[in-house]
Amino acid sequence: MRRSAWCRPRGSSSVAGRRCPDDNPLFDLTNPQIDFVGLANAFGMPATLASTAEELAEQFSAALNQPGPHLIDATLPPAA
Repeated sequence: MRRSAWCRPRGSSSVAGRRCPDDNPLFDLTNPQIDFVGLANAFGMPATLASTAEELAEQFSAALNQPGPHLIDATLPPAA
């Protein structure tokens, strides 16, 4: 992630009263964990979860063969 020029290294509190975007908990999509598939289904949109490249390819092909939008939540393993 590219940091703005006014941001300090991670963990610093602020620079001139402004916090770095990556230190803001409102930008953290891991806590609480969001069920994007459930959320899409709640709005009537078909949605699936893919955890491998093979699943993603299968679900993408299936989504292209259906009319309308389709959400595929592709999970990635944590960066090492």
